Amino acid sequence: MDAGGKGLNVGKMLGILGAEVKVVALLGGETGRRISSLLKGERIDLIPLFLKEETRWVFNFVEEETGKVLRINEKGPRILPEEERELYKLLSSLPLTQKSFFLISGSIPPGLPVDTYRRIIEELRGRTKNIILDTDGEALVEGVKGLPLLIKPNLWELERLTGRRVNDFAQILKAGESLQERGIPYISLTLGEGGALLFTPERIFYGFLPPVPVKSPIGCGDAYLAGLIYKRWEGKEWKESLRFAVACGGAKAGMEGTAMPERDKVEELVERVEVVEGKEEVEMKSYTEYLWFNTSKREEFINITPRVEEAVRKSGVKEGLCLVNAMHITASVFINDDESGLHQDFMEWVERLAPYGKRYRHNLTGEDNADSHLKRTIMGREVVVAITEGRLDLGPWEQIFYGEFDGRRRKRVLIKIIGE
Repeated sequence: MDAGGKGLNVGKMLGILGAEVKVVALLGGETGRRISSLLKGERIDLIPLFLKEETRWVFNFVEEETGKVLRINEKGPRILPEEERELYKLLSSLPLTQKSFFLISGSIPPGLPVDTYRRIIEELRGRTKNIILDTDGEALVEGVKGLPLLIKPNLWELERLTGRRVNDFAQILKAGESLQERGIPYISLTLGEGGALLFTPERIFYGFLPPVPVKSPIGCGDAYLAGLIYKRWEGKEWKESLRFAVACGGAKAGMEGTAMPERDKVEELVERVEVVEGKEEVEMKSYTEYLWFNTSKREEFINITPRVEEAVRKSGVKEGLCLVNAMHITASVFINDDESGLHQDFMEWVERLAPYGKRYRHNLTGEDNADSHLKRTIMGREVVVAITEGRLDLGPWEQIFYGEFDGRRRKRVLIKIIGE
């Protein structure tokens, strides 16, 4: 059990790196008091705003073989009007200067308006221009209207923010430049294992760390953002800041749960991070292909490894990443052994967990496939596989499978390949 959450994770990492950190946290009930107690050993100055309702729990289940994460979020506490007023009063009392960095991170709690982050940015911008926003969905769409200094979306968040699909590097460039034209000077686009892009008003940087052992991907983006903020707080240039940030994210990947790495672990990786500069140097190849399926059975597993390998060959990418994801919410993509007994075990296991024909609330809408939705969640939506020397870098027995749980109709799988 860890005291975590996006903002807390960034704060903990900044404290480890040696920054002076104050963390404003909304804490409620017994869980909130527990979080406050757990954070006493961290190198941060916690400023709690205690709520009447209980702080939520978030449960992360990490599959050891693939590193895939199943996350279950409880509903967060509803913020009451008087608590909202206390929040703004607390923020107005913070000792900010023009050298301070102020991060707004995570989702907007229930009870607060969707434009809350925009309002906070507008209220604090006169006290510091170094305001960073890390959120998603409508909170990000509204938040960017306040014109923060920097935002940190991933590819999917960038698509939701811009309202357009991003299928290749040219479209990534266009999306980033369009946000800069709207008044956001710096955009840090995180690509998971693929590194990160950093748009500045003068140039574009791409930072990449060769593969490292992964124990948990949870919090890697938070560690990355902490590293970026820390180096800018020290007054370093953006290129050096990006290098350090990528090393922070890589060092976090080697830690269990939400535990943040010590600084010496980060320093060990800094020299391994590659940073290239300029549109021409940064530009990557991108390839998209769709696989179509129409199974004869309601439930079926299909080995799609050869078709993915063929897509990698056609892409021409020698070093990069391959994303394979089911585009239907009753189908799955996963990695495991191609052994019929194991596949039967899987089928029987998910059937015990989500039996067909049970009285589900979803089926009261007229559907009969609630079990298929649940089975898909259990088996996972997508896999990401490294490409090394032009080939899928799979383990000795690893194969990629399409899992169908509501078949006998046309469905598709997306293959997205990026690299060089």
